[in-house]
Amino acid sequence: MDGLQFQAATPPVRSDPARADIACFVGFAACRHVGPGQRARLERALRELGWTGPALPASSRVLPEQVLPSGDSPNAFSAWLERVEWRPTGNAIAAVDLFRRAAGRLLGESLVEWWVENAWLSPVSGRRAADLLELIDVPAPIDTWDAFDALFAWDERPLVAGTSRVADTMLGAAVRRFFLHGGRKCYVIRVGNPWPIFTDLPTRARFRDRLLEAVPAPTPVDRSTWQGVGHLFGLPDVSYLCIPDLPELFAVDAGPIAPETEAEGEERFVECATRVNPPTSRSLRAFPAPRCDEDGFRDWAACVTRIGSVLQRYCREVQFVAAVPLPVDDALLRARPDVVRLPPAERRRAVAARVFASRAAQWEHAASIQTAFVQLVYPWLQTHQSMRLPGALEAPDAMLAGLLANNALTVGAWRSVAREPVAGVVDLEPNLSTAELERELPYRGSVGARRLPRVLRERISVFTPTPMGFQLLSDVTTDDDESYRPASVNRLVACIVRAARLAGEDTVFANNGEAVWRRLRSGLEELLHGLWGDGALTGAFSADAFEVRCDRSTMTQADLDLGRVIARVQFTAASPIERITVVFAMDEGGQVSLVLPQPQDVVEASV
Repeated sequence: MDGLQFQAATPPVRSDPARADIACFVGFAACRHVGPGQRARLERALRELGWTGPALPASSRVLPEQVLPSGDSPNAFSAWLERVEWRPTGNAIAAVDLFRRAAGRLLGESLVEWWVENAWLSPVSGRRAADLLELIDVPAPIDTWDAFDALFAWDERPLVAGTSRVADTMLGAAVRRFFLHGGRKCYVIRVGNPWPIFTDLPTRARFRDRLLEAVPAPTPVDRSTWQGVGHLFGLPDVSYLCIPDLPELFAVDAGPIAPETEAEGEERFVECATRVNPPTSRSLRAFPAPRCDEDGFRDWAACVTRIGSVLQRYCREVQFVAAVPLPVDDALLRARPDVVRLPPAERRRAVAARVFASRAAQWEHAASIQTAFVQLVYPWLQTHQSMRLPGALEAPDAMLAGLLANNALTVGAWRSVAREPVAGVVDLEPNLSTAELERELPYRGSVGARRLPRVLRERISVFTPTPMGFQLLSDVTTDDDESYRPASVNRLVACIVRAARLAGEDTVFANNGEAVWRRLRSGLEELLHGLWGDGALTGAFSADAFEVRCDRSTMTQADLDLGRVIARVQFTAASPIERITVVFAMDEGGQVSLVLPQPQDVVEASV
């Protein structure tokens, strides 16, 4: 050891609003410091800041519910301290800064400074002082895994209520996977504490309502209504949304896997088996992973569709990356009490029927999600870090979000990540065969519209093993429109929309006229010219690749009277080639030739 070296922490840097690599994670995890321990830390921080007096009064939370972080009301933090007979010493700081300084010592100065900059400590935020200190439903910018680990107890999810054995949370595993695969920044919104793994459906339904209650209701201009997904209104630099707990919220009841019993018959002696002590490993492989039945897949698809609709209407720059849940399997169904009571033959038939129905419902309801703002990913992953998750499996949505974030930073968000090698994967659950990848999904689009049949790999972003290791086979959205089916095209559109929004924010108070139109037009043309030079747009010349118009031909007199500026952008995206099929034929003499497509194939391919 050469000696101690003290290095100053990196000051918080405001992210570039044009970044296309930032993700937002919404889910359940405990705060690292809560209750009496956090109250003791708060009291110590206040004393270090120059306050003296009796101990803080006990309450169910770190602070009473009515205490606000700032403001002039009697419930403001400084006024509340005076009521509990706290008095400042001669070197005390101003009361108005007291909560901000104390919270900075508890949670980190960079986090609290970001809150101050984005008005989360103001009375209009609708957040109480206890919510901020316990990180309840308030965004936390995270730049490193260590920062997340210091704030959230992601590894303390109870298996059963009242027991000491714990597991990792889905939210913690997702954030860890995001950083392991190239993510550099994310926002974490903690909705509440995680539920025990072995929890009944009614309890999980309450957690589901808590997570999704604000999906259709938030008001963009009223931050007090922002809950869960609604926080995207205040995070304009987010490009990807992940809700890691979503598959488990719609899963069937989880329970220990019970061995299949034989039918009752005459008594007979059997050889005694050697007693085996229970394993001491911390692995949760023996516990069932979250799986859905027909009802679960239907409700899950409806929820994903709702979130996609909110993004399409309010947050067009955000892509929802969602993992397709696993279907129920034999082992999980055999452990259910209603199945265990059946005779063996009837039990096997019932299990087989329900497994088949669940697998059919999985793709039927996944095909019902048709929007460019949702990207489904499958199958689930077994990694070196997933041993403390149920079934030793983790959802693949965070891995895809990390790959997309790293892709945006290195080569551009408009580049496809298909066929990219994926490190850190041990196995997949399930391993999809070629026949399953080519499985045709039902069309759920508009009635009477003619569409080409879509197979699974054309609607779902799929991880698969290859001779060169695990790879992402396809990078697609759920939209049936061929123009928006490649996810890279949708990310390109999001980049252009973000650039147009930023340009509009710079001119929002300027006079509506030729000067503003020329400024907007030149800014968009410069962006598109750069994208064309990087290969995001196709065309021999820039004039062939894009066109930008912002003049009287794009606006009516009514638009001018209302102060509205309309720019019309047309471009041709360079669609990625994910797969090329070549058919060879060999005659009796060993001559190899290409098989030309049949006329009907040419007609179908041109539709």
